[in-house]
Amino acid sequence: MDFGVLGGAKSEEAIVHRLIYEYLVGIFDRKFDFDVWSCRKEKGLIGAIQRCHNLEKKYSHKVFWRADVSKFFESVDKEKLFSTIAKQIQDKKALWLIHEIIFSFKKGISIGNLTSQIFANIYLNEFDRFVRNSLKPPGYLRYGDDFVIFEDNFKKLDSHKILAESFLFAHLKPNVHQKNNFVGKVSQRIKFLGCRITPREISLNSRNKKRLFHRLNYKNISSYFGLVQKFGDKELKKKFAWKLFDHT
Repeated sequence: MDFGVLGGAKSEEAIVHRLIYEYLVGIFDRKFDFDVWSCRKEKGLIGAIQRCHNLEKKYSHKVFWRADVSKFFESVDKEKLFSTIAKQIQDKKALWLIHEIIFSFKKGISIGNLTSQIFANIYLNEFDRFVRNSLKPPGYLRYGDDFVIFEDNFKKLDSHKILAESFLFAHLKPNVHQKNNFVGKVSQRIKFLGCRITPREISLNSRNKKRLFHRLNYKNISSYFGLVQKFGDKELKKKFAWKLFDHT
């Protein structure tokens, strides 16, 4: 059965994804690390950016490693993801539906489905636990497949990088995206989630400013509005207001 065309109706597909998402959140969310901010109640994108800023202020004299996973959704091992979920679920009907969703794609999992967001948190939970319990850095934050690790010095951070990258590849298959793999001093700035973040301020980067105008639609308008209102400058807020007017 091709779950992607269940019932031949997009609305039915969306309802099923929502139900499975809520079902999995109820089981797994309490198992996630506090500083996992993607697709969780009372967290989200703006919360992750603000949390990163707060950690920078707290660790202003330390160093950081900012990275993300290369082609994360494509690289997910579907067998491993499903087996991880199956260990926590007894309901056979729910497992059947989850299996249909996960294995309805030829490679990895879909980036656009709501269920894929909770799948990402479940899949990377093992990595979160490794960082928190084995590496034990002073600070750690993850949003989706983007993460930041704070440490006292570059020597410790280099060791963390080697161990974390090895763990990712050995246990979860994904590799760190080399172009977005950056180490620096917290006192400088961290480019994270479309923002330039320093201990003093947060601002949207130029690329994100251009992208939000091109990608703006009715589905993401509330998210972009919150982002601009929270971190945009006066000029950006004015331009965005006119753009919103065009969409009404």
